[in-house]
Amino acid sequence: MRARLGLAHSLWTAGRRDEAVQHLQDLLRLNPGDNQGVRYTLAGFLLFLDRNNDLDRLLQQYPDESSAAWAYTKALLAFRQQGDTPETRHALQEARKTNKHVPAYLLVKSSRPTNHPTTTAQGTRAKP
Repeated sequence: MRARLGLAHSLWTAGRRDEAVQHLQDLLRLNPGDNQGVRYTLAGFLLFLDRNNDLDRLLQQYPDESSAAWAYTKALLAFRQQGDTPETRHALQEARKTNKHVPAYLLVKSSRPTNHPTTTAQGTRAKP
């Protein structure tokens, strides 16, 4: 599984984007629990390729995913598909609840911290 993930990354770097996506999709088919976190890489690739329908299907595969990455991906897809609507603004508000610092980093209003936590757990505050 790790070798195939590495292959997908190599294919992506080599510009063979559709092949990379196919390998990631196959990995999720083989390992739907996705303990490797393949879904996050696949979501990024699908965003890059403007494959919104495929991304929507991927997001629906993991309805209980509560990470900030997933929430912001949902919000971005909603804005892409629907534009600026009350529903998409709500999606952004939900994403901000998972990590309020992301917009500042994306808008370059804040820099990344220089000291990084040694460990983190979902639902806890990171402590260096």
